[in-house]
Amino acid sequence: MKEILAFRIINKLKKKGLIRDYAIAGGMAYIYYDEPITTEDIDVFCILGRGIDALSPIYSYARELGFKPEKEGIRIGTWRVQFLPSPTDLEQDAVRMANRVRVGGITTRVVKPEYLAALMLKAGRTKDIIRVDSLIEHGRLDKDELHRVIKKYGLSDKWQDYRRRGKR
Repeated sequence: MKEILAFRIINKLKKKGLIRDYAIAGGMAYIYYDEPITTEDIDVFCILGRGIDALSPIYSYARELGFKPEKEGIRIGTWRVQFLPSPTDLEQDAVRMANRVRVGGITTRVVKPEYLAALMLKAGRTKDIIRVDSLIEHGRLDKDELHRVIKKYGLSDKWQDYRRRGKR
């Protein structure tokens, strides 16, 4: 698996204290729980130190290791990795509650599917709604937990919009 190098570097960033905690989100998390899709990057929700320049130490360390910035991320091996500060309670709790998983011998953290679905509902993009459909259809979600997360983070209107669009 080509993402192993990226997962190793992410774990090093945490070990060095440059990231307090993290969880893989976005398309890569979706792939872990459901079906293979094409994704351009690895989204990493991070809990970082405070300050306007909280990402700078990550970029500096990556440069020391020979990895270069690319678009809104860092090219690590074959993957562009986006380090995304977690500004809201939803993203922070998604990181805190993440599942520990082993991928190719590396332990990493992946946002739980219920939080992933909530994040996708919040974003509301067509591709996200299709992925929520698939997670539900394939039984990848604990529906009670999903509804708890939706209610806790004020996403009930998004859930109702989602249900109306698909007549679910």
